[in-house]
Amino acid sequence: MKRILPALLLLPLALACSDDTDSSGGGNSPGQSGGSGTGGSTPDGGSGGGTGGTGGTETGGTGGGTGGTGGTGGATGGTGGTGATGGAGGTGGPGGGAGQAGNAGAGGAAGLPIDDFTSTAAASICNALFRCCGAQDIENYFFSYANDQSLIDAGYADKLPPKANLADEAACTTIVKEMLDIVPFGDWIAQAKSGNVTYHRDVAQTCADTLNAAACGSAVANALHDPACFGFSAPVGPAQRSTFARTMGPGDPGCVPLRDGTGARFFGICDPLVAFCCYENPSSPGACAFPFDANGVARTGACKAVSEEGEACTGGVSDVQLCMTGLDCDFDNSVCVAPGTDLLNVGDDCMDDSFNILGQCQDSFCDMLGDGKCVARKADGAECIFADECESGACENSVCGPSTYCMGP
Repeated sequence: MKRILPALLLLPLALACSDDTDSSGGGNSPGQSGGSGTGGSTPDGGSGGGTGGTGGTETGGTGGGTGGTGGTGGATGGTGGTGATGGAGGTGGPGGGAGQAGNAGAGGAAGLPIDDFTSTAAASICNALFRCCGAQDIENYFFSYANDQSLIDAGYADKLPPKANLADEAACTTIVKEMLDIVPFGDWIAQAKSGNVTYHRDVAQTCADTLNAAACGSAVANALHDPACFGFSAPVGPAQRSTFARTMGPGDPGCVPLRDGTGARFFGICDPLVAFCCYENPSSPGACAFPFDANGVARTGACKAVSEEGEACTGGVSDVQLCMTGLDCDFDNSVCVAPGTDLLNVGDDCMDDSFNILGQCQDSFCDMLGDGKCVARKADGAECIFADECESGACENSVCGPSTYCMGP
């Protein structure tokens, strides 16, 4: 093993004077329109109608409320409230003029609200699957879900292909959302709502837009499996999820692991470029233990500085010292090393006895399950395990050949 993989939010906009009636417009909760103002109503002519309430902006209010109706003989109706689109002006009283339209506000924050993240991701995933993928491709897509222990424990393996068919896109969306709320995004969302990680709603919306617009074939395959967006498998090495960011550093308390691949279970909510989540071993003060107890329950710790290149590292269950993400721990020497960047040719060693990568194989692949040397890529029809082994770049049903993945249902 070469590394440890790492009701006050909105106030009435103004108070327009009235002879005998409250003329303010009521602001509503985020994402809703503001309330309408109430105009004066005295027979001898009240003031203009009230100003419409401010429209919600957190998730994009539909606009300010309509201005209140002016009292009998009043000059004008109230001004519409400011919101995402601005409210309509109020109606003037008999003999009064029309109200002034409200100003258009900045509107809601751009991007995908965090409460809609998994439902939108699930809808985009299932739309792509039913739009572009046949039954075998859909089964292949759900392989990682069906073999995830957290989802197996929750009973989902029996609800997925090949053990069960998904009746339609709606059924797919429902079950995928439920699973995404467990892994890989359940912990991310909980920590974002607690303020421990940052959620990038604009990036999340871009991920959804990209998948929704992807053409069948390689484009939709890449978007479905994109580890930075909605891909089930997390990025490896220095790459990170693009929809969330971890900012906790050395010494920050309260870190917890994330159920999103091996690395996130160790680095947790600490920024993996500078720290990992250290769960102090009760029997060995100062040492960092495995992030889950014997019952699989996550243990809270404190972020500890990672080791940089040339510094010591360890990988024991009860004595963990991680390298900065992107570095490997050479366990023979217990020191952090950078992956090799040399350009290698067929026959060159690409992995040493400590499973450290020595370089990048050119026009070949690193036979990590064999002798650790660069091997020429295989022609169509040859047996394969990974796509990188094949000249075509595709390994389907354990055979190299042109990709047919999700080319059409």
